[in-house]
Amino acid sequence: VKWFILGLSFGLLILSTSKTSLFVFVILLALLPLYKSLQWHFNIRVFMYCLSIFAVIVTVTWVLGNPKFIFNAMGRDPTLTGRTDLWETVINMIRKRPFLGYGYNAVWVDEVSAYVSQLLGWERIVHAHNGFLDICLELGLLGLIVFTAGFFQAVRNAIKMIFLTNSMEALWPLVYLTFLLIYNLAESSLIQHNRLTWVLYVSVILSLYSSINKNTMLDSHYKDA
Repeated sequence: VKWFILGLSFGLLILSTSKTSLFVFVILLALLPLYKSLQWHFNIRVFMYCLSIFAVIVTVTWVLGNPKFIFNAMGRDPTLTGRTDLWETVINMIRKRPFLGYGYNAVWVDEVSAYVSQLLGWERIVHAHNGFLDICLELGLLGLIVFTAGFFQAVRNAIKMIFLTNSMEALWPLVYLTFLLIYNLAESSLIQHNRLTWVLYVSVILSLYSSINKNTMLDSHYKDA
């Protein structure tokens, strides 16, 4: 049943024709062995880290040397379907109100969306196609700092959870946090209302906090006993 659902999900991913989602899927699939190695012996972990660093260096070197091939294979142009032009415009908007931003849900209203759309020649723009730029737009650099602090604390707890629990399920929080980070480099799903991605993010943070506290209390109980 698990393999059937995985195959069905992958089929839906291909049919969606979303290059961003496919790219994120491949990255997460490649990272799974590395995350799983956190539960292995120290010497094996060191080997996996060295192998991963080598693979990253080779991949980055090859990508930088063949950018046209990569874009052609993905069916995209160097502007990432106009995203780089949009990001330049958004960064200029951030510079006008860098610290506190324009207010939550106060940016992509009709007037601003129409202005940016007209400026770039797009039909309609509803977000910056980058979750972190959207945070800066709405909540400023202060909001981005608060989010980043909470995110890295969640990553720290997720790694600690992998060390504490020797199961595949323990990888889920770190995998999801990685997905959230990579996905929001080209799309925007952070701090948006009625978005499942944000609900899952909050759920991951709370479940990690609860699980780690429970394990800490159990360890203290065994030590006392």
